Amino acid sequence: MFRDGLSFRGEIKLEFFDKNGKLLTVIEDKNFVVDLGHELAIDILTGTVSSKIFRMAVGDSGVLTGQPFVPKVPDATWPALTGLFHELIRRNIDTTSQPTTKTMRFLATFQSADIDLTSYSSSPPFINEACLVVSSGSETGQQQINKTAPDSLDPSENMFSIRTFKSQPFDPADTLTLNITWTIFVQ
Repeated sequence: MFRDGLSFRGEIKLEFFDKNGKLLTVIEDKNFVVDLGHELAIDILTGTVSSKIFRMAVGDSGVLTGQPFVPKVPDATWPALTGLFHELIRRNIDTTSQPTTKTMRFLATFQSADIDLTSYSSSPPFINEACLVVSSGSETGQQQINKTAPDSLDPSENMFSIRTFKSQPFDPADTLTLNITWTIFVQ
């Protein structure tokens, strides 16, 4: 049981579009809120810290080795996760809304052309994991921590929740767009 009896659950919607804006794929699923995410959210709600959710990240190692269409599933190690399995890019959330008093919704848009090819651990380039990021730092645009000459990250940033999904093509040359809508419910 988490402090004050609060718990959280989330839902994620991923929408992939081609360069002409044609919808290619929609994935809707629940997410996994990690232990640190629960604790940080409670601290935010109780005013203990000044952190907030304002970033998302995507990665390419959220599937079983050699099986690009079989997402990793939560196991006993997941509550302790602090980041994606292999992060590609992290960026600020575009829009935040509060549909109800116990619901927060976050929207971020990722462009495949923004990801340096040296960031990918797979060939051809796919993405198959996403996370929400909590931080007490400042909004800093987008960063790529696994490219050649990596960008540095604010050490106050921590993963709140994660979702893995079957691999989706995300080659920079294809100019694809991914819209992620992440909804968190306080229970």
